Amino acid sequence: MLQSDTTLLHQVHISRNSSLEALRLVAMAIIIFHHFVVHGIFPAVNIQQHHTFGVLISLLVGWGGYLGNSLFILMTGYFSVRKKLSVKRLAMLLGAMIFYSVGIALIWKSQHRLPPEGMKQALFPFWYGYNWFVACYLLFMPLTSFFNQLLRQLSKMQYLGLVVLEYFLYCVMPTFHGDSFSNAPILQFVMMYCIGGYLQLHGFKQEKLHKVGTWVLLTVVLVCECQPKSEPLAHEFLSHSCS
Repeated sequence: MLQSDTTLLHQVHISRNSSLEALRLVAMAIIIFHHFVVHGIFPAVNIQQHHTFGVLISLLVGWGGYLGNSLFILMTGYFSVRKKLSVKRLAMLLGAMIFYSVGIALIWKSQHRLPPEGMKQALFPFWYGYNWFVACYLLFMPLTSFFNQLLRQLSKMQYLGLVVLEYFLYCVMPTFHGDSFSNAPILQFVMMYCIGGYLQLHGFKQEKLHKVGTWVLLTVVLVCECQPKSEPLAHEFLSHSCS
């Protein structure tokens, strides 16, 4: 019994790796900068008419919204692939989502800006796609009760083949102008969750590869993952700046 408790504490210690906690903070900062730029600066400043250094800096700072989201999904897969689903946490998240969506809807209603269907949509935000990330999270996580069992039963090569297939569909095909699945958030969740689960279940055999190779893999995969989304905006700015 004592040995099992010690093993459990050791697993908890590993799961709270300080490097991953730092990565979580970086992801939060990236998402905040992205929303500030995309939903704050760009609606007020037309980048086609303002080819300034400030706009370029905004592009460099605000490009990574999908990267931050992907990091959160990846870490969710890393921490959740061995665990049971926490219904209580999902219920708390759903309650918080409804609380804020209804609160914002009431503010809009007091300002006579709320559409006729706005309150119904605010009461069921996950159904109507309010806050796409949280909505997808709430819809995707119940599936992990079945998904995790499948992932844990796959061999290392089978698992790797699954990740490669998902990566091809979500990243490679849109990059080469094939059929685009880059606007399918559920597919993004599945791919990044699987990558996180792979790192948890298999990782790297040697310690040096585990430390260095993990971050190399994350960097390559995530930069490629967000490339189809960040390219059009940057291309638009550069094409107008050079014309």
